[in-house]
Amino acid sequence: MLKRRSVVFGGLALATAPSLAGVAWAQAGKPTLVFLGNEADAAGKFWRSRSEPAFLKSDAFKKLDYWAVFPKDDTLMLKEASWPADAHWVLAEFLTTKEGKDLWPDQPHFILAQDKKIVLVVRGNGNWQEKMLPKIAEVTGAKAS
Repeated sequence: MLKRRSVVFGGLALATAPSLAGVAWAQAGKPTLVFLGNEADAAGKFWRSRSEPAFLKSDAFKKLDYWAVFPKDDTLMLKEASWPADAHWVLAEFLTTKEGKDLWPDQPHFILAQDKKIVLVVRGNGNWQEKMLPKIAEVTGAKAS
């Protein structure tokens, strides 16, 4: 025999299901940015000290997921253990790209992904400014610095 509480709770669950589906869809479409470098790389250290602080304060930063993969040296950059568990899918996709197959360990890499696909990969601080920031602004609809 159904009790009133069961029926009310069941109805509430059904009523909220469409809105929860919308939340899941919105999160799935959220862009992801990964900074990939290593502590032995001067260019990566430069970006982390000069460009990263401004980016972390930008409107675009608030509209994406961001991970910094910055292990001790270049031998650990592509090791799954160096990456956050939530970013393992980005690593798997990155390894299928030209840049992932031909890693330049002395340059920072910036990987923009969305909907489980790589959108853009750039190397170096110059390409961060010239290519990645405009692309981040495009996919987030917000100013990136």
